[in-house]
Amino acid sequence: MKIQSPKKSWKKRTIIASSVLLVVVSGLTAFAYYTESWPFEHSSDGSTKPSPKEQAKIDKETAIKDKEKTQASSPNVDASQSTDQVPISTTAAVEIVDLHQSNGSVVYSATISNSGSSGTCSAVFSNNANAAQPVTRTIASSGSSCGPVSIPEVEFSAIGQWTLTLRYYTGDAQAVATKTIEVK
Repeated sequence: MKIQSPKKSWKKRTIIASSVLLVVVSGLTAFAYYTESWPFEHSSDGSTKPSPKEQAKIDKETAIKDKEKTQASSPNVDASQSTDQVPISTTAAVEIVDLHQSNGSVVYSATISNSGSSGTCSAVFSNNANAAQPVTRTIASSGSSCGPVSIPEVEFSAIGQWTLTLRYYTGDAQAVATKTIEVK
């Protein structure tokens, strides 16, 4: 009869424990990879933030939802008329007072004068040089201003010069202002 030495038994246990540990770590890594929950960027306060790819996706989805909400709640926009068919207001005026890019967003705001009633602000950013998809926003005016409105820069499909055409609709007329920005 052979007596097993404690040395061989210890080696066997170490090999088995190492194999089990390797399988568990491999499984967790595969799970994290396929659920795209890894790697996280950690902020200085210890919280986790989504990766830049995930943040861009979140920003775009939020912008689409905001756009749908504002278009559904804008009674001053007659969808059956093109912008060329809506007469220019003889009294109301709109002026773009701020247009800049910072912190991953393009921000604009405008003032409205002589409108006398509430209205709707419709903004269209266009880039004809690159035949890029326009970026649009429609919001209800708040008193004598439109905005500020912040648009994630990921919605701008090209870098370069973009023209903001802002239309303020009140009653059955419109006021128009334009301004350009270099999106980087």
